[in-house]
Amino acid sequence: MIINLLKNKSDPKAVYKKIETLRSGVDLQIFGDCSIDNPVFSISTSNIIPDCNYLEVPAWGRRYFATVTIKNGNRAIISCHSDSLSNFFNACGNSPIIARRSSSRPDYRIEDNRVLKLKEPAILVKRVNASLPLSSNYNYVLTLTGK
Repeated sequence: MIINLLKNKSDPKAVYKKIETLRSGVDLQIFGDCSIDNPVFSISTSNIIPDCNYLEVPAWGRRYFATVTIKNGNRAIISCHSDSLSNFFNACGNSPIIARRSSSRPDYRIEDNRVLKLKEPAILVKRVNASLPLSSNYNYVLTLTGK
């Protein structure tokens, strides 16, 4: 199986990660029984890069957090854990949903008892013929009232 060894320079919980490619097209073997969410790979130590903490499996279309353990003189074990934020970002980000809560852009039209919501003002513009000080022929009075 071919993988790409990467280095994640940002927080694991960050959605947009700063990733550096260390080596592309590395050949390795699946080590024993494993799942697609938490695979374990066996790799030659000549292909290992000490700074590697992240990897990508193009055949599966997934990215993983990686922990490298040297097994013996010529083999190393890479234990991986799926990066769900990276793997399912497009599927979640393009979903047609209405979020009840948002820390960055709350929708005040959705009722939420945890958020203070001020009533929208009712704006009414009327033409007034009464004479006001320092005015021209037409006078407008702007009033705001809550609903």
